[in-house]
Amino acid sequence: SAAGTATVTATQAGDDNTLPATASVTVIAAKAAQTIAFTAPATATVGTPVTLVATASSGLPVTFAVTGPAALSGSTLTFSAAGTATVTATQAGDGNTLPATATVTVTAAKAEQTIAFSAPATTTFGQPVTLTATASSGRPVTFAVTGPAALSGATLTFSAAGTATVTATQAGDDNT
Repeated sequence: SAAGTATVTATQAGDDNTLPATASVTVIAAKAAQTIAFTAPATATVGTPVTLVATASSGLPVTFAVTGPAALSGSTLTFSAAGTATVTATQAGDGNTLPATATVTVTAAKAEQTIAFSAPATTTFGQPVTLTATASSGRPVTFAVTGPAALSGATLTFSAAGTATVTATQAGDDNT
C-alpha cells in the first residue's frame, strides 16, 4: 500500500509438547521507479507558442523548466529569438514513487514575415507619390523601382509617362 518498512511477526502459541515461539522479519518496500514520456515539438518558430506534452508513467503531474532563448508559461513554450533551448520535464515523485526527469532539445526557426504594400493611386507625371509599406516584423522596409521613375526614400516620382514596378523588401534579422 505504501513504500517504507514493515515488520512482520509470526507467532506460535505452543502446546503441551512445544513452547510458544515468535519470529519477526523486517520487509522493506522501495519506492517505485517511474519514467517520463517527452518528445520535442516537431517545429518551433520565434514568437509562436508551442504546447509541450509530457506524461509520467506514475500518472503524477509533470512540470517544465527551460534554458535558452525561450520562456515557459505552464506547458506553453515561446521562443524570443531563433536558436536552441533545452526543456526539462520533471516529476518530483511522492511517498511511493521516485522522482524522474526527461530532457529534450527544441530548435526555433526564424519567424516568417510579410509586407503589407498596396499600389498607390494613379499619379500624374512629375507628381511625387509617397509609398507606404509595413513589415509584420516591425522592421523598416526599403523600396526599389524599375521603369520610368525614381525613388528618394519612400517618395516615387515618374520621369516620364508609363508604368513602373516598385519592390518592397525587408531583409530580416537574426529572428525574422
